[in-house]
Amino acid sequence: MTGSVSTATAEQYRSLAHVPLLASLPDDALRRVWRESLPQTAAAGTALGRAGDPAAHLLLLLRGRVAADTTTRTGRVVRLGEWTAPCALDKVAVIDGAGHTATFTALTSCAVRRLPRARFLELVDGTAQVRTHVLRVLADDARRQQQRLIAAATLPAEARVAAWLLEQA
Repeated sequence: MTGSVSTATAEQYRSLAHVPLLASLPDDALRRVWRESLPQTAAAGTALGRAGDPAAHLLLLLRGRVAADTTTRTGRVVRLGEWTAPCALDKVAVIDGAGHTATFTALTSCAVRRLPRARFLELVDGTAQVRTHVLRVLADDARRQQQRLIAAATLPAEARVAAWLLEQA
């Protein structure tokens, strides 16, 4: 029985390699991340992190779909985006320590691993290759957000809807 548990765990930790932020980690580091992260399952509608709350863990979405929403001072709810597994959520909040940038809510049933912030920062600080990879992922995210902002500010509604439909297909 112990052998089957070890085999299952050995196969499971490799799922972390599909998370773009962790893709450059060697096998031994992926195993450590798996051991040091806390598993969580969440039903649709469950908040995984609330805007402004401390981001004590990097949320590694392994299965499911999550939305990020924030509420303006006037009470308007703005959807910042939706993410489908595998991915890491709210990396900025974990890196800068200023709290979650939005409320992250499960849109479907989700499987998440919660990697303590200190452990994630050790990974980034400890290896130049990992640091470079994390910076590339963050730069790609920033460029995508800029493109979304430009599209929202300059394209007519019909073009934005068409682009969204293409993105969903």
